[in-house]
Formats: sequence, structure tokens, C-alpha cells
Amino acid sequence: MKIYLIAVAFVTFSLGIGQEDLQRSLNQGADQVAVRVSNGTSAPLTLSWVDFTGGIQDFGVVSPGEEVILDTNPGHLWVLGDGKQAVVRYRATAAAQQSLALGGSAAPVSSSFPPTPPPTISELVTPSLPQQTGSKLSPREAAEFLDFHNQVRAEVGVAPVAWSPEIARVAQEWADELARKGKFEHRPRGARSYGENLAAGSGASYSPVQGAKQWYAEKKLFRSTDGVFTASLMPAGHYTQMVWRGSTEIGAGKAVVQRGQMKGWTVVVCNYNPPGNMVGGKVY
Repeated sequence: MKIYLIAVAFVTFSLGIGQEDLQRSLNQGADQVAVRVSNGTSAPLTLSWVDFTGGIQDFGVVSPGEEVILDTNPGHLWVLGDGKQAVVRYRATAAAQQSLALGGSAAPVSSSFPPTPPPTISELVTPSLPQQTGSKLSPREAAEFLDFHNQVRAEVGVAPVAWSPEIARVAQEWADELARKGKFEHRPRGARSYGENLAAGSGASYSPVQGAKQWYAEKKLFRSTDGVFTASLMPAGHYTQMVWRGSTEIGAGKAVVQRGQMKGWTVVVCNYNPPGNMVGGKVY
């Protein structure tokens, strides 16, 4: 990934945006694309790239009236801020040339860089989720959870999954049941039509994406030369379900446990459609 700064001072700065306000870059294509960012406001804007783990990589300041040409990749997430908080987030699409203009007096566009339509809403915020997620996850929590899954799947070259409010409703029902009974167990196999991952953490602040990170940690336990799932891979079963190549949809729910030794803990349930971890099937 390269970056070209045109008449822009390159400085180190602190963006001042909390990690919980950011998402992550995704690997959605190897072909480089060009994004023209024009600052037509009266104030300097900080520029950062959000890496694949959610970390902030500083790329300087875009002064008023100046423009930056980003040589980046589809799925990469960029943030423009005012030094205290994010002003806009932009995820690069697969279009060869894209533009993002802020304010009404952006710098003139070079004739060598043809004008492109302004970004759509779907290009500014990602992923796109319904306002009602189908569960107790907020749209923001669901977006972070889905984005992390797709980041993990991109690492091994499998297609992203989509969010399903209907599957999330099923996951929420089981999360509520576990919270009511104070138990931590899978739905009985005969009553399960989806793949299922469970996680739990102490306190109401435990988030769904924290649970997903626990599942991802099992990657180090994945030992397979041919990628075929066997019973010996069960110690990595949460991870293999996350990256199962045949799964296309997910939905998740959460609830705070009301009784028992885990009282006060938050339990997270994620269901996958179609289910993974089928013995003899290819993980990815």
C-alpha cells in the first residue's frame, strides 16, 4: 500500500479517536485503487488508516483547500478527523478511481484525474446493517462483530458472511434462555439448525466482538495439512466455524446471566448458516 501526499505536510499526530469508535480494514481485493480526498473546509483534517486489527496508522494532515491521492486497496478503511474525533470514515471500494470531497471549496481536480461521482452512503459506512438487528446487539455492535468475522475470513481467502436478523433472533432466544437458567451450554443438537459458537465474559461491558476474538484465538490450535475437518480439530472448533467456507450468514445475541456462578456475566451466542464443522468437509 502506498500513499501520495500532494502539497500536504506530513506530520505525526494523535488522532484522538477511541478504538471503540473505529472498525477495521478488510482485504477485499489485491488491485490498487485511487481515492482523491479533497478538503474544502476551513480547518485542517487529520488522516489515518485503520489497519486489519483496528489499530490507527497516522498519515498526516490535509490542509484546507488541499487534496490527497490515496493509492490503496478495496476494503481499506480511512478516517478523516478534526484532531478530537472522526469527521468521516471512508472504506475504499473496487472502483479504480474514487473521490471524497468535504466542504464546498475543495481544491480543483487535476485534469489527469477524471472526476468521479461523490461517494454513496454505503461507501462511507460499512457494513450496511438494518436499524433493527434482530437481537439485543446494537447496529454498531453488530457491525463490529460482522466486520471482525469477515476480517478473519479474508485472512484465509473465503467469502464474507452477511448479517441475518432472523438468525440473530434465534441466537437471542438461546442467549436469553442461558441467562435465565444460569447455564452455559449449546442448544440441544436435535433442536439446532444452525452452527453455534458461545462465549462469556464477566461484567455487562463484555462485548460480542470480545467473544469473537476468543474464538479467533483458537487459530493457533488449527492443525490440518489438507483443510479437511476431522474430530481432532474440535479444539479449534470455534475458529473453524468462523472461517467455514460454506457459511454465508450469521446472527448473534447477548444477555446478562441472572443466576448461578456466572451471575452478572454476559453470554454471547452466534449462529451460522449453513452450519460448519462437518466431518469430512473443507474448512476453507
